Amino acid sequence: WDSIEPRINNSLCGGGGNKAKYGDCLATTYASLTPSEYPSILYPGILFQVSLTKKDTYHQTITSDSESLIQTVGLTSVGGEYKVDSEVSVSGSFIAALSQGVATMSAAMKPKYRVVDAQKG
Repeated sequence: WDSIEPRINNSLCGGGGNKAKYGDCLATTYASLTPSEYPSILYPGILFQVSLTKKDTYHQTITSDSESLIQTVGLTSVGGEYKVDSEVSVSGSFIAALSQGVATMSAAMKPKYRVVDAQKG
């Protein structure tokens, strides 16, 4: 365990479909949403793809989830905390559904345009 004991959710027993390596009647609750690798440099207007995987406490994919939705929003880090930033625009697929615990999205940062006055600089 990663410093905390996992919470066991026995309500998944008998429903079938739980293929966890540690037993078909034991599963932990959601612990993290892990992104795939994506480009280290993103250019405005150029689509990039990212996959997000829903993981349990044991870092295994929760393949029984094909119902949850993930939404893309623009964030800015302020003092170590992320806050929604209306100035950050994202285009592409804003909402993606999980399929067997994985969602794939395509997005791009919207470019900002400024008017430059040739005479005033």
